[in-house]
Amino acid sequence: MRPTALSSTEAGFTLVEMLAALTLVALALALLAGSLRWGQERFQAAATETRRNRDQIAVAERLATDLRQSMGPLHGTAQELTLTLFEPPRPGRRGGWFLARYRLEGSRLLYRRQPLPATEPLANDAMAAVERSSHAVGDSMVLPLPGAVSAATFAYAAAGGHDPSHGWQWQESWEQFREQPRLIRLSGRSHGWIFALTMP
Repeated sequence: MRPTALSSTEAGFTLVEMLAALTLVALALALLAGSLRWGQERFQAAATETRRNRDQIAVAERLATDLRQSMGPLHGTAQELTLTLFEPPRPGRRGGWFLARYRLEGSRLLYRRQPLPATEPLANDAMAAVERSSHAVGDSMVLPLPGAVSAATFAYAAAGGHDPSHGWQWQESWEQFREQPRLIRLSGRSHGWIFALTMP
């Protein structure tokens, strides 16, 4: 018995059809992989921005708290800020007079808080208070600076230092112990990161 020939409707795929189908599948997979990679990069960029914002908020909140409690001399340079502050007693924490120091070292912000002697908490000279408490026991920590900030600086603006045509007149240091600055700015150079805090 002779085998019967297959009709055109029963024939399989040709090699050209198989190659065309595989090419279309490969293109679809390449587009899918590209969109997944783009989505992953966007997710990582958003996570980095979130961390940067969280770090900025943490530093701003710590500074704002100390500035609200600041009641004495303030000494500031581009790399260091020293505040005399009074913290009211809270449950589980003794209040009193403290010296708070913020020191910028490259991409790190070092924070040290030391108790001041209760006998003379407010010194006429802020640097004398710093020297007297330089060996006191206190809390130290490294506050996070946002992202890849390569260098950061403090700047200070006086109460009458605002010119409507030029904005605030910023100074790199603050030596006026009897008067507080109106604004304190902490800015980082790498991402244009900047915030300013108003003195209470």
